[in-house]
Amino acid sequence: MEDNRRGLWLAYGLWFNFWLVLLTLILGTLIIISTLFQPQGTLGRRISRVWGGLLLKILGISVTVEGLERLVPGQTYVFAANHRSQFDIFVLLMMLPGDFGWVAKKSLFQLPIFGQALSRLGNVSIDRQNLQDAIKSLNHAANLVQGGHSLVVFPEGTRATSRELLPFKKGVFIMALKVHRAIADHFDPDYPYGTDNSQS
Repeated sequence: MEDNRRGLWLAYGLWFNFWLVLLTLILGTLIIISTLFQPQGTLGRRISRVWGGLLLKILGISVTVEGLERLVPGQTYVFAANHRSQFDIFVLLMMLPGDFGWVAKKSLFQLPIFGQALSRLGNVSIDRQNLQDAIKSLNHAANLVQGGHSLVVFPEGTRATSRELLPFKKGVFIMALKVHRAIADHFDPDYPYGTDNSQS
């Protein structure tokens, strides 16, 4: 019985990875081509949502989301998500509203087609082995958020292998502090949530 179960999981994994590679090659190429005509990447990000949605459908996974009504349309957000599997990416692509980018490890940007598509869409690459480059990337991410671009980050820095959260990386908080300081310059520090002084 155990051997049959392992065989089924192996077949399931091979079947899924076949579709993952095929859809990544096809839709990744479409994303790259789309950015040649639309450098801002709006169409490309829509294609990436199709990629995530198709993979979830192939897996037969249904998703239930709570709390989306709390998000204000047009507002800029930094979405911090825990990271237990690659399926997290497909779910976030499908379920998060609006236009957003990703902060991801550098090795993903080095993958054929997929990495080029990531780069062409303006996502932020983090080299965890190079502190100076990582700081530059986090500064760039903070500037994007200040400019009105929402981002998805994984504060744990890698996929967790258990239900327990891994320690959060410092870089995410450095980015958040940089954004907070920039925004605070436009608000009254004596008010708990800030008061816009631009009209006074």
